[in-house]
Amino acid sequence: MKVRQDSPRPRAAKTVPTERRPLSAQFDGDRRRLR
Repeated sequence: MKVRQDSPRPRAAKTVPTERRPLSAQFDGDRRRLR
């Protein structure tokens, strides 16, 4: 998995589709993985 600290949101959108998880949980989980 490629993690870009510059743009975590676009990566999250590409890694986790909105169909599986809601935006809030999606971004939250992404932030936790980044840090």
